[in-house]
Amino acid sequence: MHELFYPIIVPAVAGIIPIFIPRKGKMVAGIISFAVMAWMFVRALSLFGRWELTYGVHLFTIAGSFPVDLTLRLYHFSSFILLFIMLFGALVILYSLGYLRGRDTSSVYYTYILWTVAAAAGAVLTDNLLLLLIFWEILTFLLYFLVNQGGEGHAKAAAKCFTILGFSDAAMMLGVLMIWMNFGTLSMSQLSITTSTTGGAIAFLM
Repeated sequence: MHELFYPIIVPAVAGIIPIFIPRKGKMVAGIISFAVMAWMFVRALSLFGRWELTYGVHLFTIAGSFPVDLTLRLYHFSSFILLFIMLFGALVILYSLGYLRGRDTSSVYYTYILWTVAAAAGAVLTDNLLLLLIFWEILTFLLYFLVNQGGEGHAKAAAKCFTILGFSDAAMMLGVLMIWMNFGTLSMSQLSITTSTTGGAIAFLM
């Protein structure tokens, strides 16, 4: 497996484990989740000094003209963001181990944390705007469920979070469509969006 897949696949697969751990064993789920995130932080740290890593494969074409490619790219900025995603993920879980002790919270909380980290890593590493949109949509749903884990009174906050992110998702979707129509590519590394035209300026803002 290519090393750029590890920050996405490992937390995503590890997130399945807490689902099968009962509520009373959430401390075990938290320790496992922290161990996974600590290891992923070390891997992200090893990638930090490698400024250019790419992976790409063509999956299929929609309507004969809309290519769907699985492309990942690590460069100086994305490696920096990836490192801090793993760091903050580990710190959130470490804090949760103490905060959730004695509280009636499901072990699935750690599942949502790990899946959120996986989706965030996917959004950072992808070099394709369509994949970015997919990972962003996954993040929207996961953050909704994560906020809703707070218990009584948190449903309204979760709904507000979902509404705000829903509007941003719609804007991003429109922007991706406009970029494809104006520039004919969804590859971020190949894009050079000019803001001198109305369509380019709107697509850039979206």
